[in-house]
Amino acid sequence: MNCSAFNIAEESPKSHLEMISKLYTGDSDLYAWQAKLVTAVKVVSVEKIPEIANDVYRLIKMFQAKQCYQNAYQVASHISGVEYVEGFADIVGIPIDHAFNVYKGQYFDVTGELVLKREVEKDVYFKVMTYSHSEMNKLAVATGTYGGYLKAYYKLFIKKEAA
Repeated sequence: MNCSAFNIAEESPKSHLEMISKLYTGDSDLYAWQAKLVTAVKVVSVEKIPEIANDVYRLIKMFQAKQCYQNAYQVASHISGVEYVEGFADIVGIPIDHAFNVYKGQYFDVTGELVLKREVEKDVYFKVMTYSHSEMNKLAVATGTYGGYLKAYYKLFIKKEAA
């Protein structure tokens, strides 16, 4: 398979994560766990979620390029019922770690749509983990960051259960 023919929608990050789990022996269990969870999701424009669109637009000055974790965290923190999601986005033909949000089963990406001005409905997204407001806040305190929680979640909750 040549690189230009690689299509994440066909290959999915599952095979990518399985490959990484073989390469990074120290975290192989982490990536194997993610490979079991990863699923494709359809992202819609914020405009298609009228219950929260105005609230999202009020936050737009907070959003920054290359800060998807912080942007998604801020949306989940400020808008009731919105959850924080970590997974992957296919922006350049390879799976890129990414954070976005979900509200009542509708996924949306403020970084892609409102900051980068992408047509997010044409991009391909995969979720690995959705965090409740409580889980998100616990992980923020535990890590001191706005996101990138998959490794911390795995170590705090999943690996402990297996031990």
